[in-house]
Amino acid sequence: MYYLRALLLPSLLVFSLPAFSAEPAPPVVSSLDAPTQVPEDSVQFEGDESNWRLTGGYQWRQIGTVNFQSGTHVTNGFLRQWERRLRRGGSSSRSSTGPGSDYGPFKGAVDRFYRDGYVRQDGNSELTGWTWFWGYDNVGDSQLISGTNVLFHADGGSVTQTTRSFGERITPNFDPNTGWESDLTGSGWFLQLETPEIYQSDSCLLTLDFSYSFAQADDSRQGPGAYSGRHREGGRYRTTTTTTTVEDFYNNGDIGILPSSYQGTFAGQGPEIRNAPTSRTFLTTTTGSGGPLPGRLLGLSTTLLDERLEVDLHTLSLGPNVVREWKRLRLNGSVGLALNIVDWKAQLTETLLASRNGSDFVVVEEWTARNSGTDVVPGIYLDAAANYALTTRWSLFASGRYDWAGGLSGSVGPSSFSLDLGGWTLMGGLTFVFP
Repeated sequence: MYYLRALLLPSLLVFSLPAFSAEPAPPVVSSLDAPTQVPEDSVQFEGDESNWRLTGGYQWRQIGTVNFQSGTHVTNGFLRQWERRLRRGGSSSRSSTGPGSDYGPFKGAVDRFYRDGYVRQDGNSELTGWTWFWGYDNVGDSQLISGTNVLFHADGGSVTQTTRSFGERITPNFDPNTGWESDLTGSGWFLQLETPEIYQSDSCLLTLDFSYSFAQADDSRQGPGAYSGRHREGGRYRTTTTTTTVEDFYNNGDIGILPSSYQGTFAGQGPEIRNAPTSRTFLTTTTGSGGPLPGRLLGLSTTLLDERLEVDLHTLSLGPNVVREWKRLRLNGSVGLALNIVDWKAQLTETLLASRNGSDFVVVEEWTARNSGTDVVPGIYLDAAANYALTTRWSLFASGRYDWAGGLSGSVGPSSFSLDLGGWTLMGGLTFVFP
C-alpha cells in the first residue's frame, strides 16, 4: 500500500504540469448569455411597410368658437308682480257738491229755479196749484212740445271720488346685446390605425388611416345680465266724478204757441202752467281720469349670470396617407373625411339683486336652467405627421392637423348659443409596428 501511493503521486505531478505551464483556454460562453449587438443602420423604416401600425397618445385641440346670446328670466310680467309685492297701501278721499240750482221738492207750491228757466208762485198758486209766474230761456232747451209740455233742467250736484295707491314703480332696461364669445379648446387622447401599403412608387408609398380621437373642453362666463332697473317711489291715482242732472216735466194743457223765450211775472197775467212738475227724472253721468304719481328714487336692481358649456367631442376620421421615409425618419401627409359627434351640456344660473337707498345688494330671486344634447357634424381634415424610430417596432409620433366642419346650436333657459367647429389639433405619442 505504501508503494502504491508512492507511484501515484509522481504520476499525478507529471500529468498536471502541462496544465499549469500552457496558455489558459478561453471560457465557453453559452449563446443565451451573449449580448445582441444591433447595428445602427438596422433601426430604420425601409422595408417594413407590409405591416399594420397602431399609434396612440395625447392631443390638444381647438374645438371651435362658441357664441352665447344671453337672455333673462326677468320679464315685464314678473316686474308687475314684483311691484304688487312692494305695494305699501293707499288712500281714498270723497267730496261732493250740492245742487247747482234750487229746483225744490217734487210736490207742493214752491218756487223752483232751473238751469234754463223758472216756475214760481203767483198770488193764487196755493189755492189753484197753477201759476203765470214762470218762464224759460229758449224753446230749444226747454223743449216746448206741441204747446202743451215744458221740460226744465237743473243741476243735481256731483260726487268726486279720488283713490291713490302707493308703492314702487320699476323702470326696466333690457340690453339685447348681452352675451360672450370664446375660442373653445380642450385636450384628450387619440388612436390611429394605419394599413399596410396599398401602392408604392420609387419615392413614396400610399396607405389608409383610420383614427378615433376624444377631447373634452368647457368654458364659462360670469358677469352682468341683460336686465337692470330703477325703482322709484310713487304709485297711481284715479279720480271719478259722478254728476246728476234733474229733469222736471210739466204737462199743462193747451198754453198755445209761445216765442222762443218767455218770462212771466208775479203781477202780470199770462199763460198758466201747473206749479209742480208732472214727473221728475234724475240722470247721472260719470267721468274719470288717472295717472302715475311722481316720487323719489328708492333703489336699483340688476341680474348676474353664470353661463357654462361643456363639450365632449368624438371624431372618427378616414383618409389616404402619403408616406416618405429616410432611415429613422418617416414623414406623411393625409387628407380625408371626419365625422364629429358632439355631446354638450349647458347650464345657466341667473341671480336677481336689489339695493335699497344705497345699501348693499341682496338676493331677491334666483333661477337655474340646464340642457344637453348630441349633434353629429361632418367635416374634412388635413394632417401632417412625422415618426422617429426608436427600435424596429417602436417610434415617436408627432402630428399637426386642421379640421373644417359645420356648426351646431342650442339653448339653455332664456339664453341661446352656437358652436362653430374647426381648428388646429396637435398630437404626440408612440407608434407600434405589428410583426
